Amino acid sequence: MPAPLKTFLLALLAISACVAGIAFKPFGIALTVACLGVGVCSWLMRRPIAGFWLMLVFFPIYPLFRAWAELNLPTVLMGIKFWPDLLVALIWVSIVLRATLERRRLKLYGDDWPALVWVVSVGYGSLIAFENQHPFVLLFGWHYALPPVIGYFAIRQIRPSAREAAGLVRLLLVTYVCLAVLSIADYVFRPEFTAKLAQTARPEVAKWAMQVDDQISSAVDFWKRYARMQSLLFEENVFGSLSAFVSLYCLSWFTLSRRAVGRYFWLWGLSTAALFLSVSRGSTVGWVVGVVVLILLWRRYSWRLTVALGSITALAAGLFLFFTDNPKVKFWVQMIENTGALDGKFGQDRAHQWNAGLDIFVRHPSGMGLGSVGYAASRSGAASTIVADGNYIAYLAELGIPGALGLVAMLIGLFWVLGRWQRTTDDPGLKALGMALIAYLAGECVHAVSANVFEYYYTWPVFWLLVGVYVCRCEAGTKPLPPPAPPSPGRSYLTGKERGAHLVCKAPFPAKNERPGEGVGRGN
Repeated sequence: MPAPLKTFLLALLAISACVAGIAFKPFGIALTVACLGVGVCSWLMRRPIAGFWLMLVFFPIYPLFRAWAELNLPTVLMGIKFWPDLLVALIWVSIVLRATLERRRLKLYGDDWPALVWVVSVGYGSLIAFENQHPFVLLFGWHYALPPVIGYFAIRQIRPSAREAAGLVRLLLVTYVCLAVLSIADYVFRPEFTAKLAQTARPEVAKWAMQVDDQISSAVDFWKRYARMQSLLFEENVFGSLSAFVSLYCLSWFTLSRRAVGRYFWLWGLSTAALFLSVSRGSTVGWVVGVVVLILLWRRYSWRLTVALGSITALAAGLFLFFTDNPKVKFWVQMIENTGALDGKFGQDRAHQWNAGLDIFVRHPSGMGLGSVGYAASRSGAASTIVADGNYIAYLAELGIPGALGLVAMLIGLFWVLGRWQRTTDDPGLKALGMALIAYLAGECVHAVSANVFEYYYTWPVFWLLVGVYVCRCEAGTKPLPPPAPPSPGRSYLTGKERGAHLVCKAPFPAKNERPGEGVGRGN
């Protein structure tokens, strides 16, 4: 069947299902979901990389749908939380089927060893949890620990072309801009509808606040006055971590071209402002560590970073002085003052949880099992002990000494792989991406002391995806990653000398180390 006719029939089927869904509930809704599922599966069978497109687009939206489903949407959408995991599974089904039909073996590469080390550590923790914990504990442990590296292995099998790789980065930037703009609007106006969604997504926060503050009349009132910009992700720390990566990516481009400063400055300002508005102390510290890494490793360009940082610091100081009496500004100051104080909530919560995690490790040096202590334990509700703030302590209690050594080996391996390719590639697009990944990983290693950044449902899967894209394109050789334009019209920010004839890739031609048919779902 010709591709245009197939596309038309799928579109007609989807439209018919939507009409039926409006006219005949709940049968029509089920039919709509089934038809859309058939269409998505057909698309993924043809182009597995489309699953990552859907994942990047849907990542900022699915927390909204998850909370909305708990309010008034049909129960058929209640499983929307596992949508990214389902996409990864469908991508792998497509990869395996295509490899079987083409009688081609799936490969593991030398640079995959950090991910393999983590899979082995998760397998060890799974065996311990299978013997000692409720099945739900292990299920949620897998949900937070495995999908990022499974997605990494998938993109390594797909081996995207230069155009596909640039498209993934560009799609991430476009998605972030949409998310940030809508989140800032929600932060400023704070409608009652999103306040209810926030309460549905995180009821424990408002419950605690109402116990310590008599002036809060209701949970919705608390969320309407909440001083931290949690964004439409309904988690300010996740949004702050994502904003930190986008900011570091823009700073990485600043080191490569003077014109990139003008082109990316607005996106850098947006992401940095969003980071500060989230009042995520761990993400801010991680961002500072990332900036220091950029300055130390690429000193010849440090003056550009200094100018950019000086500009945003002066702007932030001016706004702070102008809005000194604003209640939200006072809240920010209080949050910063309480960061190092053991009598504040930050110090009390984390000090108590770290001590609890160390006590568990002393009693169980081999670990209590994956998902039994960390962030997954707080979500499953089946674990008896919760140490939810700090990946290192949590993994030490969950996975014991073997798993903790695996975590350290994985992090060292990531730095080694990224640093090795960073020294060998000459492509500006890949250099900028590699610099951002190294700086971001350094910051997140510090952030993980007080937060579960290695289990964040958005940033950690995206990080592993970009690592896979980066390594694939570096291995490809001569065809570099085209510089992804930020989501705004404008002229190229690279001069003719900087760009070079080899930096413009108008078609996904194979590189010198690739055969024309190599890779899965390359797109013709």
